[in-house]
Amino acid sequence: MNAAILAAWLAAVVQAAPAPDHARKERDLRDAPARMMPAVHTWLVPWDKAEFGADECFDQVRPFALALSTAGSVVAAYPEVLDAARERRRLGGRFVPVVVNDVIADGQTQVLKSPDALTTLLGEPGARDSHVAQLLEAARDFDGLEIDYERVPDALWPGYVDFIERLSLGLHRRGKKLYVDLEPRVFYDRDWPARFGRRITALVDGVDLMAYYEKGEQAASPGPATSLPWVLETARRALAVVPKEKLVTVLSLAGTDWTEVLPGALWRGERLTYGRTMKLMLESRGEMGWDASASCPFFKAVREGRPHEVWFENERSISRKVSALRGIGAANIGLWYWGRRHPDFKELGLCPTKGR
Repeated sequence: MNAAILAAWLAAVVQAAPAPDHARKERDLRDAPARMMPAVHTWLVPWDKAEFGADECFDQVRPFALALSTAGSVVAAYPEVLDAARERRRLGGRFVPVVVNDVIADGQTQVLKSPDALTTLLGEPGARDSHVAQLLEAARDFDGLEIDYERVPDALWPGYVDFIERLSLGLHRRGKKLYVDLEPRVFYDRDWPARFGRRITALVDGVDLMAYYEKGEQAASPGPATSLPWVLETARRALAVVPKEKLVTVLSLAGTDWTEVLPGALWRGERLTYGRTMKLMLESRGEMGWDASASCPFFKAVREGRPHEVWFENERSISRKVSALRGIGAANIGLWYWGRRHPDFKELGLCPTKGR
């Protein structure tokens, strides 16, 4: 091949080759960190109102705002929380309010996490249809819904799955998302994951695993409400059912104030907000200890003549949980909840620039 022919051939090849899409490549490079970055969610609540700031730390800030009336209607139980969330929505992100099965009357909570209300709303196909229709109407101005229905009676799970299927279909037809909250106990049930868990997971856009309160309100001895080994075991069980892309492991920022009721036999626990925990530690001048096996801090105090132990979460304990969860593939994290006072989110490593 002489020089003239070679030059002509090279020119033809260059002309035929598609021009590089520099804009697409730059876009892919710019968006890659955002696509790879694990999600971090939190919630706004009415009893401990967060101030503005640190919004950039979260992919979603969800208002804990919708509940049930005594007649079973979906109502805006905390409209001020919805207003605060709308204000934050201007900064970007989705606006997905939480629907909880608390029963509200005259602005006051009558029943927390009512299983009876769920039986009424989900027990029969006709009732499920009516409830779904109300929820779809409630979601009209939002990007979706988060269903936080707790204490579901065992016999009601088939109806619950049917309800989720109907609601999922309705929301997805409208271009909206559906998230569900699931209590840890269901993943420790021998049959629940296969009978109901996989079906629910397939229908929704995300599953919020409530990975907290390992200990109940009474215990033989004080200790962490949520130890690191228990969090990891719970997340592993959930990952066996829920794809890692859909799973959000939610960690509580609350403390637990244990009061000795029967010496050496019984302690009663009271949940404290993060702010109340810090205030109590300051007032009691309690010396902070660290439980290495639980990866949890605590301090001791005497109040009204009774021994107290307060176990809580701080930057160190949350950071260790987050790191360990990401180590097993449970990378998406939720923090329950964002209150007036909270750990330093930036110190937790949850606030990098996410390209939002």
